[in-house]
Amino acid sequence: MSVESGGASADFAPPAAGPAAVDAGAGGSSEGGVQAGVLLYYAYRDLRRCQAEVRDWMEALCCELGLVGRVRVALDGLNATLGGSMTALRRHIAAVEQRFGDPAAGPAIDFKLAASSGRKSEAAAAGSKFDRLTVATCKEVVSMGQASWLAEPDPAAPAADQCGGSTISPPLAQGVLPAGARHVEPAEFHAMLAEAAAGQAGGGAKPTVLIDTRNYYETRIGRFQAAQVELLDPEVRCFSDTPAWLEANQHRLANRRIMMYCTGGVRCERASAYVRSLGSCFQDVVQLKGGIQRYLEAFPDGGFFKGKNFVFDERVDVEGGSGAVVGVCIACGCPWDDYRHRRRCPCCRMLVLMCDGCATAIPEPASSNGHGEADSAEFGPPQLQQQQQQQQQQQQPVCDLCQRRQQQVKLATAAGSSGGGCDVRRLRILCLHGFRQSARNFEGRTHALRRRLKDLAELVFIDAPHKLPAWSKLGAGEEGLPAVIITVPSTVAAAAGSAAAPAVAAAQETAQEQQGQDQSVALAEPRPEPAAALPQQESCEAGGQRQQGGQPRRAWLLVPEQYEAIHTRQQQQQQVQQQAEAVHIGAQQPPGSCAHPADPAPYVDEWQFQRQIAGWQESRQALEAALREQGPFDGVMGFSQGAAVAAVLAAQAAVELQLQRQQEASKGARTGGAEHSPLLPWQPPIRFAILCSGYVSPLEEHGQLLQAAAAAGGADLPTLHIYGSGRDDRQVSMKESAELAECFNPTKRFVVRHSSGHIIPSSRAVVHRIRDFLLHVQQERPQPAQA
Repeated sequence: MSVESGGASADFAPPAAGPAAVDAGAGGSSEGGVQAGVLLYYAYRDLRRCQAEVRDWMEALCCELGLVGRVRVALDGLNATLGGSMTALRRHIAAVEQRFGDPAAGPAIDFKLAASSGRKSEAAAAGSKFDRLTVATCKEVVSMGQASWLAEPDPAAPAADQCGGSTISPPLAQGVLPAGARHVEPAEFHAMLAEAAAGQAGGGAKPTVLIDTRNYYETRIGRFQAAQVELLDPEVRCFSDTPAWLEANQHRLANRRIMMYCTGGVRCERASAYVRSLGSCFQDVVQLKGGIQRYLEAFPDGGFFKGKNFVFDERVDVEGGSGAVVGVCIACGCPWDDYRHRRRCPCCRMLVLMCDGCATAIPEPASSNGHGEADSAEFGPPQLQQQQQQQQQQQQPVCDLCQRRQQQVKLATAAGSSGGGCDVRRLRILCLHGFRQSARNFEGRTHALRRRLKDLAELVFIDAPHKLPAWSKLGAGEEGLPAVIITVPSTVAAAAGSAAAPAVAAAQETAQEQQGQDQSVALAEPRPEPAAALPQQESCEAGGQRQQGGQPRRAWLLVPEQYEAIHTRQQQQQQVQQQAEAVHIGAQQPPGSCAHPADPAPYVDEWQFQRQIAGWQESRQALEAALREQGPFDGVMGFSQGAAVAAVLAAQAAVELQLQRQQEASKGARTGGAEHSPLLPWQPPIRFAILCSGYVSPLEEHGQLLQAAAAAGGADLPTLHIYGSGRDDRQVSMKESAELAECFNPTKRFVVRHSSGHIIPSSRAVVHRIRDFLLHVQQERPQPAQA
């Protein structure tokens, strides 16, 4: 949970034991004439080498000053919400500024200090953990689940014992805070909203969207409202769900001005950087500097902000100045915007609004009295207590998000039991495997995905035409012993190309589910660059013959040297076969063939996928045959090299679809422009693509097609791009996959970035996103004409 807060605060009660406060009465709002206050700030600094030392320093400082609240000491900086006397808080500011305020160490720190008006309730103080001091270490200043954005520490940076004063290593060059939005002062933010509202009403301004990056329960009591400006509320329970929402909704953000806000600014720092990382169509982004708190200071009447500002301390909320009540009681629906009762949804435990009358009429479950402790007022046998708790739990109103989820489950169950889904034809998807894979092992490795999508899609797997030889590489210090660099267990590798592959994948999936881990649907393609080595017991293909232990490995494109070598070997084998038939003897191995894997050729390296330009004619023929004999297909899915080829098919399909639209519009033959020569025949064209760990094919005609599509605003069909983020995919980089995504229409483009490496994850979150995409394209599928 973020520790953002803002505005004024409450009575602060420092721990009874511990260092004495600097000012007497610092724990009260006005005791002894000492004014209490609340302080909010965050600072992005590189603390990777001194996190523990900074935590101890911060804890000692806060205890010495008698402060309460929460401080996050993260790898990438500090995030604090503290309470105490105004004098103590000012001394805290001075100490933090002295140590971390050097401009060379990072952006200036915005200390938001305000007087306190008193705590909302004892329950609010306990629920917000503002009745004590907590200084904790963590990975991120605000939990976004993107710690992989942090660059590797510089070996030349100071050691941990040198991390003091202003000697902290510069963060921006290290990637501590990725480039985010332009910060705009409250007055400029207000003017931009007014201009957007007036311009969009008259059609003269750039389309603008306003994103509230706070959690759902925060937005229930207050939010910005500007006529004609679309407000996008991600409706997330926690900030770590925001990246997935941004990826799933980027088609609503592309080529628009994006304005963002949160409580104090810290969440916008990360969210805006994430938006900008989505591509060139997402660069016009601004964030409200200082957040809602600074805006309300500049506009006491509330301006465009209606309702209250939710804060993460014992005050719970701060009046916004407008006087508007935007929330409603979850039980009776009356206007209500006060969380003082600290009631929670019985399903997800998220805060919900409940008015005084309903809070009295609907008692809390006996298991919790608002402080997370058992209610000792309930007595009786354990069985009776359990029955009472169940009855009270059933009386508790469920939050809006859980209500929607329950309704979706009911509709899906009703449709399944009534056979309502039988009238909808499943989407047929052509699946293209990666380099050094085959249709059989790709099918086996996507067992979990196929099982979870079986009600929506039929996946059809085909083989690439080029059969590859088996390579081996010498391991370091193990001369004479081949090093197996396939990234799957040997038991899986042996079965991956056989009919047992689905069973192996299912067993592996079950084992991982029992361990509570995310399993992968497509295990890492056996290192496409360099070519993966195969176990010693597997013989080489001898000109394309089946390898021992499974199906031959295949490819859609090859480096020219490998293409030439394979075809030379095939020609030698054909000559030997012809000679053998002429003298009525059995076929023998051609010269240069082997019974064991050969040493890798000089052209085998980590970057050979960038030089694979040979063999497209054969691959084109194989794709034509699949489309003709196994079609029609609604979409195409590819992994790694298969995704590079699938992208070409999708881009060409977009061209064909556009020509069809023009033909329908003109109600005649195609007119205008040069004669069209498609890369592949389409009857009818595919309508969507799923590209996993893909990259732009280095083949010139492929590159020209995709570059032309990108120049025209992107190939105009829905696409889903799934790839590793940051440094997670060490075979095809995030940059290369993002460049491929840029070739498709951003308003129809969906992206899933994960931290699982060079695979297609089958975690629930990723599968849910894939299902959402398929439902989206299924709804857009043209219906067959009625007779």
